[in-house]
Amino acid sequence: MRHQSFDTGKNTPFFRPPKYTGITLSLLSIFVLVSMLAVWEKMAQTPKLPNLQILAWNPAELPLERVRKIYQKEARCILTVQYQSQSQILQSIESSKLPLISNWDVIISPNSKDIHELLSVEDWSSRGVIAYRKEKLGASSKIDESNQSTELIAFVKKSSDENALGYSFIRYLQAPTKGQVEFGLDGWTGVDKDHWEQSPRLKIYAIQESQPWMNRVAQDFAKREGLELDLSFLEKNDLETSIRLLSQANNKDYLPDLVSLPAEANPPEWISDFYLKFEQTPLDTLPKSVIYMRKKSPLLKTCQRFLNYLSKTK
Repeated sequence: MRHQSFDTGKNTPFFRPPKYTGITLSLLSIFVLVSMLAVWEKMAQTPKLPNLQILAWNPAELPLERVRKIYQKEARCILTVQYQSQSQILQSIESSKLPLISNWDVIISPNSKDIHELLSVEDWSSRGVIAYRKEKLGASSKIDESNQSTELIAFVKKSSDENALGYSFIRYLQAPTKGQVEFGLDGWTGVDKDHWEQSPRLKIYAIQESQPWMNRVAQDFAKREGLELDLSFLEKNDLETSIRLLSQANNKDYLPDLVSLPAEANPPEWISDFYLKFEQTPLDTLPKSVIYMRKKSPLLKTCQRFLNYLSKTK
């Protein structure tokens, strides 16, 4: 079999390799290197978003999913939610014990004796009611006032690395213009809580004499609630002068939310214009002092919880 000879001088090759000069190769290398550096810089600037692991009751899935999508954008985080029935939640907690339960930062469940027994107060912080679910009764069902609604409550794991985010998310769910709107759309009954703040700051002015017990109690409460604390201890005259000056400002939010003053038969006349006296103060807990709560504090419900916490602290 004859093969036709190939003459490089007469026949044009099917593929002609490109000719690169030294300058062309150098420019190409620089282009590739700059492109890689740009990609690496972009990857380095991408923050790692915190991830909150949530175990939730499945009847609350619709409002929770709507809130989850909104909150993720506002708080720049990731919320991973697993939905289960009430019995499954109890079984999951009881069967998993320490290994798996540590993966959950927040648990949202119907209120029951069993859930409180399974979640110890040393490990979990109860955040109260998020909403009330109205039970759908048939026409022939007997109406029982005590069984018409179910409390949806929340717990945050104290030792979680994302517990601050957990506290913030629960406050978002309880806020009247945030999560409560979404629950209301699905027929849930809302709760009366403070308006939403990303990092609420509780401001307290107290007399120097109250520092030994007030500092400890206030710090414990702030950690428990996941909020910022602005705590100032002043002499009585300096404290009263400061509040009088702050009360003259156009923005009354400069006033402290709570004020601790000496227990006197005749309190300052000006204080009744802005503050309410907390009558339930136990004498053994608050020696020689009285707590006043600002009437129009933006953290009114938080103040009430603090005073309730204070009354139970020995």
